[in-house]
Amino acid sequence: MRTTEKKIFLDDLPTKFGIGANKDKLVIDWKNSVNYKVSFIYDDIEGEIEIVDYDTKSGQLKIQYLKHDIFKTHHGNFMNCQLGKLLGKRTKEFKVEVGDIFKDIRRDFIIIDREYRPTQNKNSHFVNLKFYKYKCNICGFCDDRSWIVEGDLLRNIGCSCCDGKVVVEGINDIFTTAHWMVEYFQNPEDAKLYPKTSGSKVYFKCPDCGKVKISLLVYINYIMVILLVVIVEIFLVVDINIY
Repeated sequence: MRTTEKKIFLDDLPTKFGIGANKDKLVIDWKNSVNYKVSFIYDDIEGEIEIVDYDTKSGQLKIQYLKHDIFKTHHGNFMNCQLGKLLGKRTKEFKVEVGDIFKDIRRDFIIIDREYRPTQNKNSHFVNLKFYKYKCNICGFCDDRSWIVEGDLLRNIGCSCCDGKVVVEGINDIFTTAHWMVEYFQNPEDAKLYPKTSGSKVYFKCPDCGKVKISLLVYINYIMVILLVVIVEIFLVVDINIY
């Protein structure tokens, strides 16, 4: 998952000498920073935020972005550029509608359903993550695995079948896409369990004598498959890798 870029530029705000632990150190003078505008970068948004008011007792700032409603936040959160809610990057509402189509150089699918899923975060708290079900217009993939979390959807993550992250019989399994390999499987049905780019290790058999003694190294490189067959000791494994 891509990390959000967050920067805020506070150098032009007035300063003063602090007290207590900050004695003899220059700190931001928030009270006299009212009406100042601060530049920021948050993910794909760049702009300025105006400091509208400051409460000395609580340390709360009132800030405004463009003509949005005035937003309250602690000055510590402001200094750390925690602006997701203000900018609409963090919201409990769904950002994508059923029927929306995502089409670019990496993907082409339509959203057909959406739901909240209670999920335990790293702090052991349960939060409602927003998931969307899609149907891929490229490969046709659509089952109970074709769900994507909202953050990944908005970061241009593609179809998990097209990307080889899940195996779908009849679409991206070896049995369908590289049928010439089936004769090397001890059980031909196992060829339906792997995509050719899985990186899995499989025990193959010799199609001539039936013994498990062939090590195959298959390099998948988009438009070319190079098969290297080496006769070695029995029970060597097969590496299927993508480069």
